[in-house]
Amino acid sequence: MVVADDSAAFRRTLCAYLDEVPGIRVVGEASDGEEAVLVAAKTQPDVVLLDLVMPRGGGSSAAPRIKDVCAGTRVIFVSLLGKRELAHAVSTTGADGFVCKADIDDELVELLIGRSRPS
Repeated sequence: MVVADDSAAFRRTLCAYLDEVPGIRVVGEASDGEEAVLVAAKTQPDVVLLDLVMPRGGGSSAAPRIKDVCAGTRVIFVSLLGKRELAHAVSTTGADGFVCKADIDDELVELLIGRSRPS
């Protein structure tokens, strides 16, 4: 899995949280949209958790590019935006789903387990 978010503190917290989940391994991190595409192309992860609003393109422009360079990789948006905005972004970018940052504790692992192979 690759975690892409422009907040270093959020990335550290999310990676530490995911390290405690059996079957999930973080193989890369990125701080902006361009870096997310490069890290995903290099690591070929099963899943990219992608903040929708980031510098250098953000999730909206990075998601389709990640899908192009990583066949079979699922892109999940993670954002402070509301569900309506995230659902729209998923439908327009080809991403595979979303989780609001406020709901990560309740929804993220459920979204990933059973549909994500260990990287």
